[in-house]
Parts: sequence; structure tokens; C-alpha cells
Amino acid sequence: MKTYTGTLILTLSLLFVNHVFSQSVFQKTYGGLTSIGYSLEVDSSNFVIAGTTSISGAGGQDVFVMKTDNDGNILWAKTIGGNKDDIAYSIKKASDGGFIIVGSTASYVSVVGDNSNVYIIKMDAIGNVEWTRSIGGNDKDEAKDVIQTYDNKYAIVGNTKSFGAGNEDVYLIELDSTGNLLWDYAMGGAGNDLGNGLIQHFAASDIIVVGSTTGFSAGGEIPYLIKISELGALLNSYTYDLATSVSTKKRYFTKIARGWSPGGSCVITGSDGLGTIGDAQHFILNLSAASLGINWMKKYYMNSGAGEGNSIQFTAGGGYIIGGTMGVDRPAMITVDYAGDVLETKFYPDLGTSSNGKGYCAKQVDNNQFVFTGMRYTASDSSLFLIKTDSTDLSSGCQEQPGFFNGTASVSANMSPIATSQTSISTSVTSFIAIDSGMVAIANPVVTTICSNVGVDDYIFDSNVLQLNQSESAIDFILSDKTDEIKSIDVYSVLGSKVRISIETNQTISTNGLSKGVYFYRVVTNNKIPYTGKFIVK
Repeated sequence: MKTYTGTLILTLSLLFVNHVFSQSVFQKTYGGLTSIGYSLEVDSSNFVIAGTTSISGAGGQDVFVMKTDNDGNILWAKTIGGNKDDIAYSIKKASDGGFIIVGSTASYVSVVGDNSNVYIIKMDAIGNVEWTRSIGGNDKDEAKDVIQTYDNKYAIVGNTKSFGAGNEDVYLIELDSTGNLLWDYAMGGAGNDLGNGLIQHFAASDIIVVGSTTGFSAGGEIPYLIKISELGALLNSYTYDLATSVSTKKRYFTKIARGWSPGGSCVITGSDGLGTIGDAQHFILNLSAASLGINWMKKYYMNSGAGEGNSIQFTAGGGYIIGGTMGVDRPAMITVDYAGDVLETKFYPDLGTSSNGKGYCAKQVDNNQFVFTGMRYTASDSSLFLIKTDSTDLSSGCQEQPGFFNGTASVSANMSPIATSQTSISTSVTSFIAIDSGMVAIANPVVTTICSNVGVDDYIFDSNVLQLNQSESAIDFILSDKTDEIKSIDVYSVLGSKVRISIETNQTISTNGLSKGVYFYRVVTNNKIPYTGKFIVK
């Protein structure tokens, strides 16, 4: 390692900070009057959120779709629906640049008194509605997730009380690219069977569906998985459970994503209602997509209170981001590596108010930041929230808190759930279909900025304020502003992994053991000013 003498002044031009992508961070709410964000998509550097609101529209709750820019400023917002409650639970970007949205409608149903039907909306890239469909029977039917298949069809999963073998069954629908119904099936057993998420297999055209069931002698609600062909034919179904004598269980799958295994794996998140700390805990189950065999399962003990993982997505660094809720209704995110080991975790209290919240969907942005949606609520109202964090430690600038119990990452590794093959019943159904139903209105939600800040790679500072003195084995960070003090120093590899963390008020970072190469630093002061840059270990 080369020895450096004297003081090394790191200027912005030397450290190439002016070439790093901007990372603004923020927390904002939109609407009020029962506004909720259930799903989001990243569209280049913009965000498209789908959910429900009563701020405008035809009456009751309407489907709410909003597009914002990279800083959360509204580009357009629309409501779609009728005079009763209409909700969007999932949005996905379509191959033509538009969006496919699914949920439920009580406005457009087959008979008077019908609870709800599956609601499907196709929009173009600028928010114009191209077509809608209402599909279902004479009871409660709803859609929870949608994907565009490899051959540009739309596969949809949800729940039905109108059809099937039990009280409630998994409901599967496929449409062609213009909204024509190709097939629909109800699948399950004698209990309540719910479908929450789906993906299409890597190599084959098979579709994997996840949810929960109270059937098959479950002894409560347990995770349920169904594998079907591209034509909707039932191939396999399994329940997953841990060996336990507890008679009342509440475990379920919420969402599924493709994994990183070269052979093709899938990862599933949800909630395990038998957490030893609190009432329920997030988990990740990693399966072989081909055999559905278990690779590993890990459970994450968050702060006390019910917790659940409501979304999961793989990240550019080879891991996963989970969005959900922890504690007493606090939105939370967890990032883990490819093996499920924790990288970062945060929960996001609404500071200065008495409102709680739920997190429903988290995604990674093109520049490796993260964006998160859900709702903040009080006793009388709720607002959709949108949070954008930096790419390293999930910070949004609002004094978010570490998510783990007592600040410690407590993980149950190598759990061994029991996979049991089940004989599910598949029923072909004849559904009511309503075409092009729904009034479209322009929405103007009230936007409230909880906080907004310049992110880790975006803060421009005078190089005379922070100086680095680099020796053979360490770097001293020297702050010339005597009215402020360094609070923390974090060092990251070029892959975004945190490799060094300073002790409180310690202004020196050891470089012993670091490989040769470029490293990023983030220095935060007591005045909450972040200083960032790069240094080289030779």
C-alpha cells in the first residue's frame, strides 16, 4: 500500500462527484379523503402509482392512478370508476409503454346486490384509458396481481366467492392484449383459498401463483402455491408450513418475484404469524422455480407488533428489496443480499403527527435508489404516501429509524418449512363481462411534503470545509467548521456494500483490510449536513 504524506484535499472535480447521478430523497403524501397507494411502477425516472381515492370521481372510492416525476411532483392523476367502491391493487408496465391495472369494482357488477367483480384497466403511457373490463359472478370477486406474459397476454390472479369448491377460491384469468377473455378458473379446496401474486416461469410458459389457504387440514391460514400451464391447466399445488403444535396459524404468501439463481429460482415474501418477537414477522422463502423445492427460508424479527412483507423485487446488487409494514402499523423496507442476509432496514414514522401507516409496494429506481408507496392514516382519514430513499441505507431525510428489534438484525436462518403436495380442484367458470365501464376524471390531490433533501451523491460542498488526511492505514476526516461536528462516517464499495462504519464522534476510518480500488464515503454532521465523495486505496 502506498504511503501518503501531508493533507490530501479532495475537491469535487478530483472525486468526480459532479458526474454522479443526482439522488434527491423525499417523503410526500397525496390526497386525504381515503387515498391509498397499493402498487407502483418505475417508468424511466418517473413513478406511476395505483390505488384508490375519494378525492374526486364518480362517487364512493374510485381507482386512482398518478404519475410523478423523479422528485414526486405530479405529472398527471386520474380517477376511474362508478358510483360505488372501485379499487386498484396492482399496476404493471406493458410492452407497448402503457400500463395494465387490476383490482375490484362494486360499480359494474352482474346483478344488483353483487359484492364486487374483478376490474381490469388498460391505460396508455400518458394516462388515457384504452379499455376496461369487469369480470366475475354474483358474489365477491377481486384481482390482486397481474403480469404480462411472454406472448403479450395478461395473466391475473385474485379471489372469488362466486365460483369454486370452497367458501372462497383462487381466481385465475387470462386476457389477450386487447382485453378479450381467453380463460378463467377457480382453484382451491374446501376452505378459504386466496391468490395474492404470480410470476411466469423463466424457461417454460408455466405460471406460479402464491397466496394462502385454510383448507387441506391446515389448522389455520397457511401459505399456498399453485403452478398452472399457460392455458390455465392445473399442474401442481403445495402448502408450506413449519413443524409446530400451535393450533391457530396465520401465515401467508403475499408476492413472488424471480430470484437470482442461474438455474431459475423464485422468492416469496409474506407474513409468519408465529413470530417470537411481536405478533407476526416478514420472511423470504427461496424456491426452485422448476421443481418448487425449498432452497432456503429466513424470517426477519422487526420491532414488536404485527409485520408483513407486501412486495418483493430483486435489486441490481444481486439481492432483494421487501416493502411492507412493521410494529404498530409503520411502513418499513428491508434490503437483503442474494442469500437473504440483511443489508439495511428502516421504518418510516410520520414524524410530528399521530398518524400510523402501512407500506404496500417498494421498487428500485434506475439509479439504484428506492421508492415506496402505501398509506398514512388517522382515525378519520388516510393519504397515499410516496417515499424515495438513497441507494445505500434507505434514508429519506426524515429521521427514519432502524427497523430491527433493539436495533439489532435478528434473523432465523435455514428454517425448514414442510412442503406438502395437495390435490386442488380446478373449476372452469363462465363469468359475466362488462366492457368499457368507468367514468374517467382528472384528479387534483393535495400534496404535502413531509421532508425533502439532497441525497447522498448530490450534496455539493466547499472542499475547504471537509478535508481528508490519508495515511497508509487510515483516513482522518477533518471538518473546518468549528460550529459543527462529525456524527458518522460510512464507507461503501463500488457495488454499494457498506464496508466501514465509524463510531460516534470518531473522525478516523481504518483502511486496513480494504482491497485496492475506489471507495465512496458519506459523512453526516450534527447539523445533519451530508458530505460525500470518493477516495482510492492503492
